[in-house]
Amino acid sequence: MKILINTPFFGGAGGMERLLRELCRTLDVDQIDIVYTWNLGGELSQLGPNVTARSRRSLRYRGSESSNPVLRMLCRVLIDPFRRRVLSNYDLEIQLNLIGHTLHSTRARTRLLNPCGAPVDIPGDFDLIWLESSDAVHSPSFNVPTKVFAPPSIGILEDAEPVEGIPEQFLLTVFNPHGPEKGTTDLEGLIDSIPLPLVWCHSNATIGDSVPEALLDHPNIIHIDDGTHSQFRWLYENAQAYLSFSRSESFGYAIADALVHCRAVVSRQVGVLSYPESIDDTVFLVGETWDFDWSLLHEIPEERTPRDLQHLSPERFRAHLLEI
Repeated sequence: MKILINTPFFGGAGGMERLLRELCRTLDVDQIDIVYTWNLGGELSQLGPNVTARSRRSLRYRGSESSNPVLRMLCRVLIDPFRRRVLSNYDLEIQLNLIGHTLHSTRARTRLLNPCGAPVDIPGDFDLIWLESSDAVHSPSFNVPTKVFAPPSIGILEDAEPVEGIPEQFLLTVFNPHGPEKGTTDLEGLIDSIPLPLVWCHSNATIGDSVPEALLDHPNIIHIDDGTHSQFRWLYENAQAYLSFSRSESFGYAIADALVHCRAVVSRQVGVLSYPESIDDTVFLVGETWDFDWSLLHEIPEERTPRDLQHLSPERFRAHLLEI
């Protein structure tokens, strides 16, 4: 297949950026063109040889979505027909969010929109809305068919790199401090009752939100800012449990990584955990108030059997695309 992926962010450290990398890993036998608005660099911008990435400011796309109405009209009347006929002939376009689309300057047999958790008004130019889970937020303002299926998730491929200064027993959480929706408020209310030190990984590679002052120097929190994927893998594999405080997730790659690498997961039933196949006896679901009996962690064997996550496999995902 020849695939076009439109994305606001290229690189960085967020879930949308991780999704982009997993798509490219999964579709490594296909030709992929990426159009991005902001290049944030970092590990997630390192993609395979089958991937070509261009800015929206590239001559292939420039002007078509301009805020200048005269320039926009000229491009769409005089230039975009040539662009669509000569420069683009895609089997599939995947639009992540609605920032930075190239609807008028590209052509694709099928157009797929993933709102990436954002409540958006859906233009009628798309053939299908792809939701990563039943928990994903969307606003179907237009009559566009919707399909729910999981993106590919095979865990962190990088080799584990030990992190210095971490106690022998600890709990782990990975999220950026976006606010109550991602769990900052819940963490503030729970941190004094958590029975083990909590390693909190966050990054400012994508967002500028700061850690709340009450959590910044808390004695029960070990902060890791802008860690590498190799360090993340070591933390997942050595933590007593992964804790997610999120109230909503489109998919939640941090939780998905915990399902692959961590012995126990404690979370609300959001994102990837809305798939029944993701739940086993080492996944503990909490309610609105995030009440949890910490003694349950003592019943989990140190050596666990790997979870069956075939519903998150690259093969399953590519089969969905071929069906579409």
